[in-house]
Formats: sequence, structure tokens, C-alpha cells
Amino acid sequence: MLVQPQRPDCLINVAIDQKTQPLSDLFITKSNGVQSVRPGEQTTYTIRVTNDGPEPVTPVLSDPFVAGLTKGTLQCSSTPGKCTTPPTVAQLESETSPFQLPTLNASGFYEITFTANVNATGTTVANQAWTAPGSGTINSGVGCNSATGLDPSVTRVYDPSTGRCTVTDTDTIAGQVTVEKELVAESNTPQNKIAEPAEELTYEVRIRHQGGGAISDFDFVEFIPDGTTRTAVTGASGFTTPVRGPAPVKLTVNQVPIGETATVTIKLLTAANFPLGVTEIKNRVGGGGVPADCSQCEVTLPTPPSEPTFPPTLSCTTSGNFFNTAYDGAGGRKMSGTDLYWGVAMKEEEINGPPPTDLVYSAASVYTDSALQNPPGAAGWIALTSMTYMSGISMRSINTNSTSIRP
Repeated sequence: MLVQPQRPDCLINVAIDQKTQPLSDLFITKSNGVQSVRPGEQTTYTIRVTNDGPEPVTPVLSDPFVAGLTKGTLQCSSTPGKCTTPPTVAQLESETSPFQLPTLNASGFYEITFTANVNATGTTVANQAWTAPGSGTINSGVGCNSATGLDPSVTRVYDPSTGRCTVTDTDTIAGQVTVEKELVAESNTPQNKIAEPAEELTYEVRIRHQGGGAISDFDFVEFIPDGTTRTAVTGASGFTTPVRGPAPVKLTVNQVPIGETATVTIKLLTAANFPLGVTEIKNRVGGGGVPADCSQCEVTLPTPPSEPTFPPTLSCTTSGNFFNTAYDGAGGRKMSGTDLYWGVAMKEEEINGPPPTDLVYSAASVYTDSALQNPPGAAGWIALTSMTYMSGISMRSINTNSTSIRP
């Protein structure tokens, strides 16, 4: 407010004094684009100082040291504005001799970025930066008092006595966790750390909260391997019905108290017959809140060597004029009816003479047509003890070097 002086020349002097102090609208933004940081990781901050005018301003910039964040190399950003040479860490962190920025005309800005190693403890880490106009320049504080464009974790304060605009980015410290997975039980005896067919495997996923902020809704992904079906989960939500692998499934632990361990139990049932090519069952967890460098998040079990469950192949070849298995029981050929002795059969022991009494098979019809049956009839299959046998095939020669098969 302008007070009417006693003398007219004083009024003129006051007006001149107001005119000689340029008016700027100086404000600062700072953010790393996240609201939570994790100890041991890096985060990248961007700082921008802007002058909304109307007059030019030559401001200073400071980003004081804060415990829990160690700055790395500073550089001009990809949209640098007036930045051509960034400050050193020491220059930027000085509060007594803040870094001098170049003159910013109306709508001009200066932008830098830097990485910081996070080694903070506790639950939050607050990182400030401030700018102020040079001597003889007034900062209106309009932009500084506005929250437009600020991230949710960022606040800004204007000090009218100095024209200083201070920005603070406050991030929560993510809970520090370790995760491990272990096979704790096998349904088959002995428990030999081999994934046997039709075996239930029980795993535990242990999530240890070692420090930092509270952990709620801790997510991770259970990668169900091929050749298994997940049948049960305790200690986490996300399981509703059995899931056959290969498949990723998200699980969630409601809460992991600081200093404690949450245990999730997972049961997998292996297939009765492993798919072709499956030589191991590799079960792992990852994603979500699981540390990317987790070295104890995977358990691998070999499967037994593959053994064929089908019988050996039987191959019979001879010239067509001499091959006829139809047998009349007296060393001769049988030209019609059925062969009560054998067609073609397989057994572990060598068979001589009539079929053994324990070999059960269907009698084969003698093929009496004059031409080759095309396609041949399918062979009949029967099982005896633990072996598989083929029987019921009768063949009759014709005057070509081919044979016909008919069940």
C-alpha cells in the first residue's frame, strides 16, 4: 500500500523505487516419479526452476544433503532449458553459497537430473530443494503457492520474507524383505528330492520383513511348472481352484509385520505320466514384491528317467507265397473257419507249439478273399499280467509279395 507523503517529490521517489525492483514469479519442482523407495536401490530425481515472469530473474538453487540419500553425478536433463553446465554435488548441496543459475527470462526454466542411492532407515525419507531470486528482484510467489502439476508425494512452500520457494519430495521407505522357497515334504517314500509321478510336493514360501515401512498386500507370482497341478495354498489369497501348469498365478499375503516372517504353504501334484520332454520340475516365485535378485526363490527336482510303457514292436516279413499263420493243428494250413491256436501274439517267454493255456486271446478269422484287404483290419490287443500283448491276426498269402491283416 502506498502512503501519501507530505511532499510531492517524495511520492515521485517512492514510485521510482518500486519501478527499480523487477517482479518475477519463481518456483521449483522436484520429483523422482514414485511415492516409495527401497533401501539398496537407486532413484532418479528431476529438479526444474521456472520463472513465469514478467521480468527476468537470476536465481540461486540448493538441494541440501539429507541422510538416507547419496547423490550421484548430476547432469542437464533431456529438456534442459537454460542448463548447459550442471553443478557438482558439493555446489548443489551448499546452503551458504547456493549454486548460481543463469538468468531466466519470462517462461524460462533450468532443469537437471541426478540419481541417488537409497540407504534410508525408518519409514519415510524427505528430500528438499529450494530456489530464491537474486538481490533486488521480487518473487511474487504465485507459482510457488500453487500445487498444480505436483506429484502426490510433493509439497511446496513460499517464504515472502526472502522470496524463497522450497519443494519437498517425501517418499515412504518400502519394507525390506527377503524371500525364500523350500521343498518341505514329499508324499512318496523315501523322500529323495525326486519328483515322482503322481506325487504330492509341499513347498513353503517364507517372506521375512527386515525393516522399513509396513508391508500390506504383499504380492508375488507362483510359476506352476509343466507336469504339475497346484492343489492347495495356505497363508495367502488368490487360490480358488486347482490350476494345471505351466501357468503363472498371483498370490497375496495380507500383512507381514516388521521383524516377523509370513509363511505360505503351496502343494503341487505331479502328473501320473510326465509330458514328453519334462525332465525336471522347476518351481519358483517372483514378481510383485519379490526382490529381483532373489537367489532362494527356485526349487528344481529331477524327474525319474523315462521308461516306455508300450510293448516292443512286432514285425513279420516273408514272401507272400509262404506266409500263412492259420494253423490246422496238424502242421498244415487252414483254408477257412477260425484259427483256434494263434494269430500273432507277444509274450515274455518264447512260445513253441500250441498257445500256452495262460495266453488269452480271440480267435482269428481266416481271410479267404482273393485280393489284398485295403486297408488291413486293426489288430486286437489284450493285457496279461503287467505286459501288453497283441493277438488275433490271421494272414493268407496271395500271388503277390504282400500280406493282408484282418482281426
